[in-house]
Amino acid sequence: GICPLKDVLFLDIETTGFSPKNAYIYLIGYKVFNVLSSGSGKIIDEGQLLADDAVTDEKNIIEKFLNTVSKNNISLLI
Repeated sequence: GICPLKDVLFLDIETTGFSPKNAYIYLIGYKVFNVLSSGSGKIIDEGQLLADDAVTDEKNIIEKFLNTVSKNNISLLI
C-alpha cells in the first residue's frame, strides 16, 4: 500500500433524497477498525446515529459523528 494503515473508518449515510436543497441526512452508521501489525484487526468503535426528525436533527447527528471521528483520532480524506 501507499502508507501503513492504523485505523480504518467505514461510513454509511442515509438521506431523504439526492437534492442538497431538499434532502437531509437521517442516519450515519460507522465502524472504526484498529489494524494490528499482524494484519488482523479489531473493532474499536461502532454505532448508528439516527435523527428523530431529519430536518431538525441533521446537524446534531453530524456533530456527534465528527466528535466520534475526533475521539478516535481518525483523519477524514475527501
